[in-house]
Amino acid sequence: MATKNRIVAVSKENFDDLLDLVEKYQAFYRVENIDRVRNRDFFSRFLDEPDEGLQYIAYRGDEAVGFTTLYFPYSSTRAGRFALMNDLFVRGEVRGTGIGAALIEKAAEVAEARGYSDLAWMTAQDNVTAQRLYDRFDANKSAWIEYTMPTKAG
Repeated sequence: MATKNRIVAVSKENFDDLLDLVEKYQAFYRVENIDRVRNRDFFSRFLDEPDEGLQYIAYRGDEAVGFTTLYFPYSSTRAGRFALMNDLFVRGEVRGTGIGAALIEKAAEVAEARGYSDLAWMTAQDNVTAQRLYDRFDANKSAWIEYTMPTKAG
């Protein structure tokens, strides 16, 4: 019998599963000083403030294998809000099994249910594995170039 995949909202009951996945995600992006306490403090805000963001975990059977984080920023050009899929992570050993696609579909469903006309996301230019997944969706590649400027507070 095939292992069942499911996507569920992050809750207090599965929050530690999320934190485990976040740490793997941060390691994938070579984050220095991964700090579970800081992660717990940061991500727990979404449990009580869903307008700040929402998170979903993908399970394969009983095993947490991926997650996505959605934020809802404002856009001056849209004169409204949109959904930003800020994080999408699937553990390496289950990539290519439909987990990533299911998380994107869930994100799009949430964006639509909230009345947002767009779901946006970005990825690293060298993350061709993710780009192959994204290219399967009816999404347009942006012509924008992203800049990041550190501040003295950082």
